[in-house]
Amino acid sequence: MDPKAVIESYADDVVRRLPRRQRSDVGLELRSLLGEELDAKAMGAGRSADEAMALALLRDFGSPETVAARYRPSGFTIIELAQSRAFALWSLAGVAVQWALTLPSVFSVPEAFPGQTLTRLGGWWTSWGLGAFWLPGFMVVVAIVAGWSRHRWPRERAWTPRRVLDPDHLNRPLLAVGLAAWAAYMALLAVEPRLLGALPQPVATVFTFDADFLRTRGPWLFPVWGGQFLVCAAALVAGRWTRRTRELNAVFGAGVCAVLAWFVVAGPIFTAKAADDTTKGVVGLVVLLWLISLGIGLYRWPGRSDLPEGLAAPPVG
Repeated sequence: MDPKAVIESYADDVVRRLPRRQRSDVGLELRSLLGEELDAKAMGAGRSADEAMALALLRDFGSPETVAARYRPSGFTIIELAQSRAFALWSLAGVAVQWALTLPSVFSVPEAFPGQTLTRLGGWWTSWGLGAFWLPGFMVVVAIVAGWSRHRWPRERAWTPRRVLDPDHLNRPLLAVGLAAWAAYMALLAVEPRLLGALPQPVATVFTFDADFLRTRGPWLFPVWGGQFLVCAAALVAGRWTRRTRELNAVFGAGVCAVLAWFVVAGPIFTAKAADDTTKGVVGLVVLLWLISLGIGLYRWPGRSDLPEGLAAPPVG
């Protein structure tokens, strides 16, 4: 086959993958460029160009798909390359957390009839199982909108350094108010079962704790919750975070989340089903948001050796 014909076939294969308005110019450019390179290659080899030489040149130049992509107008990027790993991790973590909070309930009920667990598992998969994928879908939609917006209205801004802030500084008045509200809420939870008699019957019915919850699970919240409260109080007294208080705060916060997740999956919290379902939904959301907050904090932590290690996790509750 004539080497010029090989180049013609290659150029035709490239341009047919491009928008019609580009084909003529790109085809002309490719034929001229490849023809010149083939002549130079033949001159360097000291012989006339042939089909094998043309094929070797074109294979080094790239496949028609790859070359066409170089000429094709660029669209908008949905997920930046630098963010793809974090995007995948957050998507999978969100699905895993939702499965971890809902799947244990499938196996927590004793099986009265053979195959009943498989039936419950099928029901879980068609509801919570597949439903957990709302988070990756939502994240993709947000990324599409953001990518299109950046492409449609590009903004080139000169980089300016951020103001360096003290990472250990804390707002004492705000933390003091938060701790006071936190202590009041803990006290209210502790005495709530004794206050039910003073409430109207419909209200008391809604807020009556399950007896098994009060006896076996509820008390476990106060040691870890109280530990985190004391750590925050120590930081308030010192006026700033230290490496030790950050680490202890994160550890106790993780313990609170573990206890709350146990509350959700281990059985009823309130005797009234509506109150129980609502409370479990709110508690599950709190756990998810705390984990997201912790992950964002760890991801953004600059990792400078001259700064204290650890992370100040927000109080949970």
